Amino acid sequence: MYPRDAFGPFPAFLYGWALALMISTGAIAAVAMPFASYATALLGLSASVVTPFAVASIVALAIVNIVGVAPGAMTQNIATVAKLAAIAFLVIVAFIAPSLTESVASHGPDAATLPVPTGAMQRILAVGGALVPVRFAFGGW
Repeated sequence: MYPRDAFGPFPAFLYGWALALMISTGAIAAVAMPFASYATALLGLSASVVTPFAVASIVALAIVNIVGVAPGAMTQNIATVAKLAAIAFLVIVAFIAPSLTESVASHGPDAATLPVPTGAMQRILAVGGALVPVRFAFGGW
């Protein structure tokens, strides 16, 4: 473990507990909420069930992983195939219906109309918010 080699056993112990109790749990929640938001919209459910749906998805995946490695691997394989199928679908649609993708792309926000942070604290918060996806990329999510 790198923290143990770099800083010694006690900081590594503290990092391990922080990782288990705060860092990983926050990342799991940050992934579960958008999943639940998209899934409830896709299923036509009310916005009031987003949080319970997110909690249920975390519990369901935890149970799958508690059952064993084989069910966890099968779930991971199914999720990976679903993600690849979605990407393939988007690529195919982009080539088949370019006029549709152009009209959809034109409805996004224009960078010139977005508010520019003025104060130092607003800029720090904006940069911090922009670095959230970077943190997920480095964390393996």
